[in-house]
Amino acid sequence: LGGPDALAARPVVRCACTHLTHFAGVSIPTTSEELLDQITAVTINTFSLDDFADAIGHFSYADNKHIYDLVFALSAAKAVLLLCAAFWDLYAAHRRRRAMEAAVVTAMQTRSAARADRDSLRAGDGGVGGVG
Repeated sequence: LGGPDALAARPVVRCACTHLTHFAGVSIPTTSEELLDQITAVTINTFSLDDFADAIGHFSYADNKHIYDLVFALSAAKAVLLLCAAFWDLYAAHRRRRAMEAAVVTAMQTRSAARADRDSLRAGDGGVGGVG
């Protein structure tokens, strides 16, 4: 490591506060060499079909019990919510159909009443709006 002088030369972020906030230090490269070092230090993790086949082929519930429990629980919750949403949609469609049927019945009754009133006026019996 080079002794205490090498440690003192490295930038360090320190906080003397007593609260529970986490801090992050950011360093900005000032030379092209530092920039190149930071760029070349970046690694990208990939997931290939071989990795997928290996994960499926060597499935071990015990190795990742908590992760699998979480995935299964979230999947079950999603299935329950999907069923609830499907039943709610059926119920809403039923209500819309009932409302539409009621509107059609009301329109038919109004039309029949108007037709009866018109027919009575034509017949000359006075009807509702005629002169008796």
